[in-house]
Amino acid sequence: ASIQSLSAHTAAIVTIMLAPGPRYTIGAVALTMSKELLEKELVGILQDTLVGRYCTQELLSQGARRIKDYCDIHGYIQQKLSYYQTRNPAKKTVTVCFSVEVVPKKRYSFTGNSFYTETELSDACTQAGFQEIDLPVHFFSDELLLLYKKKGFLETTVHSEEILDRTIFDIQEGPRTVIKKVVVVGDEGPGKAFIERECTVLYEDYDEDALRSILGRWRAELQTQGYWDGTVVKKALVVPRKGEAELVLEVALGERRMAQHVNVVAYPFLVEEEQFSAYKNLTEPRPLSLEVVREQKRSIQDALRRRGYLYTPVSFSLEEQEGRSVIEWTVDLSPGPVRFGKTTIVGLSRMKPSIVERELCYKENDPWDHRSIDYSLQQLKNLGMFSSVSLAPECIDPQVQNLVVKCCEDDPFEIRTRLGFQVVSKSFTRISWSTYKLGGSFLWKNPAGNADRFALDLDFTRYTRIVAASYEVPWIGPYPIRTFFKLYSDRFDQPFAARTQQKLYREAHDGASVTLLSDRVWGLQRIAIGFEFTKVYGISQKLAETIQFEPRLVGITVPYLYVEPSVAFESLDNKIDPSFGWSLVASLKAMVPIGVSNGWFIRALIEQSFYYPLFRSAVGAFRWQCGHVFNAQFSTILPTERFYLGGSHSVRGYEPNMVPPLNDVVCDGCTLWAPVGGKTVAAINAEIRFGIYDRLSGAVFTDGGILTQNRFADIAANRWFGASGFGIRCATPVGPIRFDIGWKWRKRDPQDTSYAFFLTMGQAF
Repeated sequence: ASIQSLSAHTAAIVTIMLAPGPRYTIGAVALTMSKELLEKELVGILQDTLVGRYCTQELLSQGARRIKDYCDIHGYIQQKLSYYQTRNPAKKTVTVCFSVEVVPKKRYSFTGNSFYTETELSDACTQAGFQEIDLPVHFFSDELLLLYKKKGFLETTVHSEEILDRTIFDIQEGPRTVIKKVVVVGDEGPGKAFIERECTVLYEDYDEDALRSILGRWRAELQTQGYWDGTVVKKALVVPRKGEAELVLEVALGERRMAQHVNVVAYPFLVEEEQFSAYKNLTEPRPLSLEVVREQKRSIQDALRRRGYLYTPVSFSLEEQEGRSVIEWTVDLSPGPVRFGKTTIVGLSRMKPSIVERELCYKENDPWDHRSIDYSLQQLKNLGMFSSVSLAPECIDPQVQNLVVKCCEDDPFEIRTRLGFQVVSKSFTRISWSTYKLGGSFLWKNPAGNADRFALDLDFTRYTRIVAASYEVPWIGPYPIRTFFKLYSDRFDQPFAARTQQKLYREAHDGASVTLLSDRVWGLQRIAIGFEFTKVYGISQKLAETIQFEPRLVGITVPYLYVEPSVAFESLDNKIDPSFGWSLVASLKAMVPIGVSNGWFIRALIEQSFYYPLFRSAVGAFRWQCGHVFNAQFSTILPTERFYLGGSHSVRGYEPNMVPPLNDVVCDGCTLWAPVGGKTVAAINAEIRFGIYDRLSGAVFTDGGILTQNRFADIAANRWFGASGFGIRCATPVGPIRFDIGWKWRKRDPQDTSYAFFLTMGQAF
């Protein structure tokens, strides 16, 4: 082994060379024990635990714990345990011999106690290893007296007597002292008022633990006022009258730190950041908080690390400069920045090393930045080519960090299956809109050796059928733009809300597309360009007029050219179940039909969500969205490209797509409602999520939205529709299982139910 110092009081390199010998397994276990009745059963337990496994220190420690736990259960707390090993080099096995000496457990009895239970007193005697050594009885009596004194029993007496293996304690508790006054000596400032105010909880009954907590908060309060060295010199209970006492605290505040300005010698621009602004160019000195100093130090260290200075000492001093008290931060840059060295790639068999190298977000001799490491590792994982991948320094070096990428390539062929079920209904007695989901994917990874992937996806529900074949390449030439070539065939059935077995219309999409995607730290950009054949069918001319769709387009296959750019930005602490952060998604889709006049449209949509912790486990979540379809004629917009509201991710309280405008249809003597959709949408969702127990959490929410079929400005003249309700969530490794029930603010029809409920996966937004 060797040790190399990097710089004074900062870091060192420890190099250890290991030469592993042969690996041994445990062949047999032997046990000698002073209690023969326990020995036979315990040997069987040890053989099941140890024999046939590799002889590691962790495994031997596990065997020792099994012996100790077994003895504890049978009342033998005092134990002397040892073991040794006998090796058999020929068979590469060892025999482990355990030796255990036990002493019967001491028993305790208590009389006269009322404040503490017998179990609490017994635990007090057995804690801190008291049973491990033979201690005199008066030691336990003193421990019990101290236990009572902490709760204000100053006149308690304890008498003990030993009879065979049992110790009997006779306790006379006496009255509990009541604090009538708190006297603070040595502090006439705000700290004294703080102690006197907080100690009012002790006026009923004295409690040492509560006092310790109060003094801890007092020290923290002093540190914010510039007194970093505040301490309690002496603590005493003065008893002028029986049963009443005064708590006298003698404190020492120490020197008070004040500051008017802050200066960072190496990086003066840091003074403009929030952590430093509170002490920048003040006219009067301000108490220097210890926590602020720690935050400033962390900020400087983070700035240094971003520039590659990993082992740079940072210190501060309070100096008088031009009549002002200045926080002077000094940085020793003499060790110099750490830089990226060479990167070694191991574990590849089918993939070229250059494919991995191009995903690395740093170059040799760049200043060290841990964010580049994290992002490079994320890029490698996003390829989907490895069952495991790691990126770490080869060894610690003061100037150059060489790295090792360890890759374990995944199987080239993979089959994935999906199964789900969603419950959506407006009545507990009739489950409508509920649907299964069956799906599967066939993946062929790295067929051309450049981290490409071929995928065949099939997904089916009661209302949809999606078949797609895609080919993905992660780069276009020298540019890190992920490209997807896709052939697809989609079918969608829009059911009637009251009769889901009857279809309002069907829509088919068959086409091909090319999607370019760039995912960077600051956001995701995507653009899809495609050509598809679209057909609306399975609907009569009358029903087409009901949903305000051009009857002449029913049953006709219309070719469309389309382009769809979109961007997404987010800053979330958890993508599946966020509790802090925000996200923003904006998309624009232009579709131009070939051979249909006035059939073009541009669909714009923007959506933003916010998440913020409110208190304890409660999180506030808010989302707004708005969109508009730019087109001169509403009736030529495809039904699936219109905006709709309602459902588990929209206005809960309404079934999917069933927020007005709706038009009625008479079928078999019954009035059915058909969703029309809108050219313009505006919606908001607000939710408070809170923990209930373990993995179970709840939420209360309110949703609102509006759809219009004309201009965007018509939103102000139309009526909003909304719903409020509550929900239950159960956390799982793949996301929360969510049940929501919402009640409409107003019913659209007297015959309609006032609520709808949903059982699905994932948060609403």
